[in-house]
Amino acid sequence: MADEALSRVMVTLQQYEHQRENAQLILRLLTTMTETLEATTSSNDHLIMGSTEAASILPYSQTTTTSTNTTIINTQTQTLSPGLAEVLHTLAKSQYTIHAALTRLSLRLQTTNGRVQRLSAAVCEGRRCVEKHHEAQRRSSALHAVALAVLSTIVRMGCHNNNNNNNNNNNNNNNGSSTEKEEKEEKISLPSACMALREMWSVGESRVAAAVQNNADAPQQTTCRLLRSTLLTTLAARRWFPSQSVHQQRRIVRDLWYDEMRAAAAARRVRWERHEKMAGFLMDDEWL
Repeated sequence: MADEALSRVMVTLQQYEHQRENAQLILRLLTTMTETLEATTSSNDHLIMGSTEAASILPYSQTTTTSTNTTIINTQTQTLSPGLAEVLHTLAKSQYTIHAALTRLSLRLQTTNGRVQRLSAAVCEGRRCVEKHHEAQRRSSALHAVALAVLSTIVRMGCHNNNNNNNNNNNNNNNGSSTEKEEKEEKISLPSACMALREMWSVGESRVAAAVQNNADAPQQTTCRLLRSTLLTTLAARRWFPSQSVHQQRRIVRDLWYDEMRAAAAARRVRWERHEKMAGFLMDDEWL
């Protein structure tokens, strides 16, 4: 938009400049014409003076002819001078009008240029602000990802021994129930996408765990209790938390609920088909 406006203003400015040059050329030509006419009138005046001096010597008939010629020249000069003055006044007026129009156009062009410069500066400033905001978001997201990986690694390192002890105690107390759960867990097969995500997550956690072990020592009990409450909602969507067995139990319960819903839907479908068959038989009996 700004480029098109500038181009239109430049074209108009060039047209006015061309008109001004043409007016100046016409003015110069008319000035030359007036100077020529003035020179001719002055030469005619000299001729008239010479003729008047010779008229005293010439007879009466010749003086009368020269006087008539001088009167004709004077009348022509008097008729041409007002016309030339009017033409010169008109040209000067048109030149003044063109100069005023060019001045207004130049002021308008300067105003448009200032607006375009302010607009470009505002656009550049907005672009820099957006880039800074995106950079801050990228850094904060990277920092949150690293913090999440480090905290999950600390939780794994702090809770590993406790989970092993609790699992051993639970296995000794619930031998009968564990065998049934293991049989159900063996029947469940995870999709390939879940397995791939699990492998990628475990590889990333192992890398972060190695980096943390090289730099710091993770507490055992206090860190586990402190971070378990804060990371429960965050880590639930990214890995099996608090343990794989709990995740499997939740999946088993959900699958059982799905099976019950499917069985109820199948029963309703069978009942509806039975009603349709009975209605069809009754309609056939009525027609017979």
